[in-house]
Amino acid sequence: MNKRIKILILAVGTNANYHIVSTLKEKFNKNFYIIGTDINSINLISCGGKLDRFYKVSPINSINYYQEIIDICRKEKPNYILPSLDSDQLLFNSENCDLKKLSIKSLGTPFSTLKIYRNKKIFLNYLKKKNFPLPKIYIKHEIIESENYFVKPIDGYGSKGAKVLRGSEIPPLINNLIIQEICSNPEITLECFYCKNKLRTIARERIQTKAGVCTKTKIFYSAELTRIAKRLVKLIKVPMYFNIQFMKNKNNDYVIIDINLRTAGGMSLSYSVGWDVTSSLANYLLGNNKKIFKSLPNISGSYNVVRVYKDIVTSSTDVIAFDLDGTILDSRKRHIVLLKDIMNQMKVSINIEDYLSYKRQGFSTKEYLLLKGLSKSVADKINRIWIDHIEDLSYLILDKIYPDFISLFYKFNMNKVVLITARRNTENLYNQLNYLNLKNIFSRIFIVNPMLNPSKEKANLLIKIKAKKIIGDTYSDALAAKIANIPFIFHKDGFNSYSYIMNKLKNKES
Repeated sequence: MNKRIKILILAVGTNANYHIVSTLKEKFNKNFYIIGTDINSINLISCGGKLDRFYKVSPINSINYYQEIIDICRKEKPNYILPSLDSDQLLFNSENCDLKKLSIKSLGTPFSTLKIYRNKKIFLNYLKKKNFPLPKIYIKHEIIESENYFVKPIDGYGSKGAKVLRGSEIPPLINNLIIQEICSNPEITLECFYCKNKLRTIARERIQTKAGVCTKTKIFYSAELTRIAKRLVKLIKVPMYFNIQFMKNKNNDYVIIDINLRTAGGMSLSYSVGWDVTSSLANYLLGNNKKIFKSLPNISGSYNVVRVYKDIVTSSTDVIAFDLDGTILDSRKRHIVLLKDIMNQMKVSINIEDYLSYKRQGFSTKEYLLLKGLSKSVADKINRIWIDHIEDLSYLILDKIYPDFISLFYKFNMNKVVLITARRNTENLYNQLNYLNLKNIFSRIFIVNPMLNPSKEKANLLIKIKAKKIIGDTYSDALAAKIANIPFIFHKDGFNSYSYIMNKLKNKES
């Protein structure tokens, strides 16, 4: 399988990004590895369960936010970053030096356009000079106290902060506001996709809204509004996806009330009639040039679409337990390197290429050494030293996280995920978890003593915390699950083979 394209989506909790993530996972799951960030916890993100990786970040206006995103980029090394909010577009634009150093391409608005788009008042004035149809924009001395005006913040998002006010109600400090004439319905959003000098559009007329979100719409193609969009893409550089909002002025002419150079919150409405921007974007990123516009058919006639809200379970009190070594961490190199080091110190020379394969069949290190012909006293000494040093930090740093762990973890991320591991050195365990950035992903961490009866101890914990299942790689994990009477999910690349585990369980039953 080809390596998946990594895409980092900022503010992944928006309606538009829920749609993008859902569509990519449904149609291009094998092609994209999706990382999401948001100021909310993952259990409050509608698409959280669909992500391959998630990071909770500070608010966008905090001093830490920018560096947090760059640190995530350095760690994850995505191919693309998709900034959703206008503020994100400014921070992570195509000319961002930090992104360039990391060879990450921004899917946001081109930098040359951001210079004028960063302030909506400046942008609208720029469009006015280029003779685009716009509602009249008022400045402070033109406002009449007894007249009504449409007021919206310069840095607003969607319909947030937009309202009708009388002139007398407009705040004295209006530098952060756009004051426009009141326009009349229909209010139409022209959703646009522009790629390789080709423009495709679809129009959505708002029939009903609730809390600023369109819930009923009429979808159709508008040649008149498309001509305006064609003028725009010839004038400025735009991202592949953007939308233009129209209403009618007092002369009954369509005028632009807003331009959003980002994904549209109502894109799922267009998707319902077969107009699929996400697939077009995906095919572009995959280099499938012949398929880019196939998901954007020309719409004939009109469609009425009603948005029905979907209820999504984002978290559960069910507890899922993970084992650590051999399940989350590939510890095989640590076991081999330590054994070689001990044998070198003791001047013991045997071929241990089959060491791990014997371990998979349930043999301990001591049993393996005896099988290789070493005397009991030598095998005892090597085994004793091995046990004393297997959790030394100098060897723990050899462990690597299994590549499939993250996807497995996020399969259960709506649950309370706990770690249950058999370790002797608690301090070094926490040092290792911190080093690998694993400590904070678990709701709780439980440690049992491997020198006692780890299966029984794990089983008692599983019963106590009412775990629903355990993911592990050894007979000890499987036996703990059996005692606790919960399902055991086997990790195939760990220390025991599935056949060994099943045979031993069967023999124990008999």
